[in-house]
Amino acid sequence: VSVSLPPRQPKDTYLQVPEVPEPSDFGLAELLAPLALQDLDANSDSAISEAEFVAAAESVVREAAARAWKSLDSNGNQWLDLEELATVVRKSWTGGEGKKKKRKFSADRQLRVFLWILAKRFSAIDLARSARVSVSSLEEQVAEALRSVVFLDERRSLFDTIAGGREVGDEDGSLGFALWDSWRKRRAAASEKKKAKESRSKAPNEL
Repeated sequence: VSVSLPPRQPKDTYLQVPEVPEPSDFGLAELLAPLALQDLDANSDSAISEAEFVAAAESVVREAAARAWKSLDSNGNQWLDLEELATVVRKSWTGGEGKKKKRKFSADRQLRVFLWILAKRFSAIDLARSARVSVSSLEEQVAEALRSVVFLDERRSLFDTIAGGREVGDEDGSLGFALWDSWRKRRAAASEKKKAKESRSKAPNEL
């Protein structure tokens, strides 16, 4: 007795992982800027050591990841479905109409890296068996990202920038209150200047 196999599913109906461009950085400066020196100074010596800076950088990224997973988990069941990811990604792509117009990925800067991590996770699993992942299972993906060259280079470069451009890296160097406070003030001033410029560009032209 021969048993006929079910027809093969058309390829265009397969579940597809949405395209998420790989981010060039983690937005570490934006994540750390709201913190006062006391928030990073674990041993209360009025300075931020290598170990304290590394711990703070990793902590703010993990906290940002938790916020990202919560925002993507539309039904709050601690599982992230491929469709939940696809919905956000679809809304994040803009433009692309017409021959010369390029598509632009406009997702929130603090969300982009986690959309990419999640898309990468979905790409590594058999979607025919499961099209969702648990939030808890993504801890290893975040840990892996924190070991990436992109993150390590960004962390080192930021430490040098806050230290006034000196190549202290994050090896045996430290940041005092004055340096940290000065960096935060420069960032705040630059942010206000950018907002003012954007506001002027949106204002109607005066005759």
